[in-house]
Amino acid sequence: MADLKFAMIFEVRGLDAARKQMEDFQKGMSGPSDPGKKAADSARREADATKDTLRNRTAAAEQARIDSARQERDLRRRAALERASREEARRAATVEIEQRRAEITRQERDVRRRASLERGAAEAVRREGATGNGFIAGQISTMLDPLPGVSAANIATSEAGADIEDVELYRLRVANAFDAVSPGGGLGWYTETAMGVSSAIIDVAVIRPEPCYVDIYPLTAAGAAGTALRDQVKAAFNTQEALDIRFGDEVTIKVAVAVAVSPGLTIRLRGATAGAALLAATTANKTLVAWREQLGVAVAPSEIEDQVKAALKAVSFIVIDVEVTDMPFEQLAEEEFAAPVLIAPEDVVLEVVGD
Repeated sequence: MADLKFAMIFEVRGLDAARKQMEDFQKGMSGPSDPGKKAADSARREADATKDTLRNRTAAAEQARIDSARQERDLRRRAALERASREEARRAATVEIEQRRAEITRQERDVRRRASLERGAAEAVRREGATGNGFIAGQISTMLDPLPGVSAANIATSEAGADIEDVELYRLRVANAFDAVSPGGGLGWYTETAMGVSSAIIDVAVIRPEPCYVDIYPLTAAGAAGTALRDQVKAAFNTQEALDIRFGDEVTIKVAVAVAVSPGLTIRLRGATAGAALLAATTANKTLVAWREQLGVAVAPSEIEDQVKAALKAVSFIVIDVEVTDMPFEQLAEEEFAAPVLIAPEDVVLEVVGD
């Protein structure tokens, strides 16, 4: 019985020792760690964090690349659609322009046909165009269709009559017809609107001296437009349609400015001279007249000299020199035109250079 009691006591004490050893081991595991091990654990955690960061950055970069590719694809698709839309609009505009040109050509043909018929019927009973200008007050007193007890006469000198428009000028206006269609009163609209008032107007200067102000200078073959013609031009810019297009611009119709030009001409030839003075004067005068019918031209003596030389050489004159005198080079302002004194053949100085 004593032996059994001793064995039980020993077994209990052995269990206590084992439990104590286990507790000591656990305390060792949960106690302060070795510094080297702590640093390794910290490095491992940092490496794991770096890997996570790189992984996140890689994913973000891949997503950005996908988004960029999608945006580029969308941009290309929109660009393709816009190109297709512009091409369709261009084709539609081309078709419309061709249709308008065909319509203008047809209208031009009809106008010419009617004008021809009207001329044939009217020339026998009245004077048309510019030939009716210049009659002083009271000179025009014959009525085409007289009425008993009724008389009539002009109270001012007649003006603003114009011959049928020159074919080339009409062609130019037809080519520029689309400029007259404007939503905002541009230079082309002002020019074509003024040119369309009368066939007597052969050139127009449109000048903006300051914002919201427009000065218009019409020119005729005879020089600056007269009062009656300027009034017609003014009326053309005061219609309701024109007022809407002008957007409040203040339009003034002004008198084109004449610049006097009186050149002399000297030609130097070798050999035959018969007819040279007449040809030289005729050639020079063509240039002078062209300057008179344009606004803002460059009055260049060399232009006349070159043309006279070419004309004389074309008919086998031996030309040594051609000189324009008393006319320096001058660039005229936009509202100015040349008012030349034409050269008479007898005024041409002809010098014969010895053989």
